[in-house]
Amino acid sequence: MRRHLPNLWDDPFEWTLPESLPSPARVVAYLSEVETTRARTFAMFMDDRDLGQEIMAPSGQMMTLFSALIETLARASHYQGRAYATFRLFSESPLPDA
Repeated sequence: MRRHLPNLWDDPFEWTLPESLPSPARVVAYLSEVETTRARTFAMFMDDRDLGQEIMAPSGQMMTLFSALIETLARASHYQGRAYATFRLFSESPLPDA
C-alpha cells in the first residue's frame, strides 16, 4: 500500500522571514525544525518508486518528488558555494571539515 506523502510547502519553515531569525540561537532552532521535518519525510519513502509520486510545487504546478529533490540539491549547492565564497572574503581561517 502506497503512503500519501504530505505537501511540505505549507510548513512554517518554508516561509521563514529573515527578521524571524534575529539571533544564532533562533537560526539553530530553525535548522533543527528543518532537520526534523526532513527526517520525518524521508522516513516515509518505502522504495525508489516513491520518487515518481507527484506533489504540487509552490508555483501550483505538479512535479515528481525526484524533480523536487534534484532542484533542491542544485539550489543547495549554489547557496553552499555562495556561503563558501563569502566566508573566504571575510576570513583567512580554513573552513571546518564536514
